Amino acid sequence: MKLINALDISKFDIIPVLLDLYESHIEQAAEKELTLSKEIPEAEIILNGDRTRIANSIARLLSNSIKFTNKGGRVTIIVQDFLKEVEIIEEVGVVVPQATYLMRELRKRGIDVRDDIMIMQQAISEILRVLIGDDKL
Repeated sequence: MKLINALDISKFDIIPVLLDLYESHIEQAAEKELTLSKEIPEAEIILNGDRTRIANSIARLLSNSIKFTNKGGRVTIIVQDFLKEVEIIEEVGVVVPQATYLMRELRKRGIDVRDDIMIMQQAISEILRVLIGDDKL
């Protein structure tokens, strides 16, 4: 019997997931006259985690980035592979309104938030860490 909240852990390439998310959010960004761009490597990056939950979490963050970025702004998905660590950054042209709340929540969890642009990166990393179950992420 499978638990409702059980994670479906498997190895998967995060690159196609991110490219699909990019493509699926182009229209949403265009409606707000935003520039949506990506800096995603071509080489595969294998993660061990719940693909669906990770994709859904990143999709929500990307959607909120677009939703709360002012008209004419930009949202960029940046992926950096550091061999044992992967950073996925959603760079936004303005700080989202929830930034103060998010900074407070991250600090409660002992995560050092140095500046506003790091907020999205750290939020995504924290979500991925929880979903993957890796305290080193």
